[in-house]
Amino acid sequence: MKLASFDIFDTTLIRKCGLPDNIFYLQAKRLYPENPAKRDDFFAWRCNAEQQAIEVKKDRNISLFDIYTCKDIQGFNEYSVQQLIALEKCIEEENLIANPAIRQTIKDMRTAGYQICFISDMYLDSAFLSKQLKDKGCLQDGEQIFVSCEAKARKSDGTLYAQVRNELNPEEWIHYGDNKHSDVKTPKKFGIKAVLVDT
Repeated sequence: MKLASFDIFDTTLIRKCGLPDNIFYLQAKRLYPENPAKRDDFFAWRCNAEQQAIEVKKDRNISLFDIYTCKDIQGFNEYSVQQLIALEKCIEEENLIANPAIRQTIKDMRTAGYQICFISDMYLDSAFLSKQLKDKGCLQDGEQIFVSCEAKARKSDGTLYAQVRNELNPEEWIHYGDNKHSDVKTPKKFGIKAVLVDT
């Protein structure tokens, strides 16, 4: 089997708002439109919350739920954890668009007989990512998503690539991604052809 794998964020999908932190800024504005101090407090908290969750759990493979529950967020108790998570996902969805060049590459690779999968070091769950990729014309039924927060393995250290190889057993494998380390250097160590995507 021939496999073509694609990184998700900043490769297959791009945020209209730019950097990931801008999602948190938009979320803070939505939560506290009339309270600049609370808006700034939430933005600062969310910018640091991922690293705090990693330190608390002693694990880099954290989920969005981990981020919102590993540290006390009583300062924002006007909202439940579920409401905060739902709003962050909503704003992500509003801002995600397909990279047209990669969407075309995915189609071309399918036509050439490659099986397609998506691989991401990310705290967002595969159900959410699947919906975004399908809605934007990148994912078809039967194609898999491997995400670090569920697999408990990462592209950056090669363990997620090893898991994909174990499950799919490709004879030929090419990976596309924007990160020089986790999308190019690491897969090459595992004998995977890697293509750097410059977005």
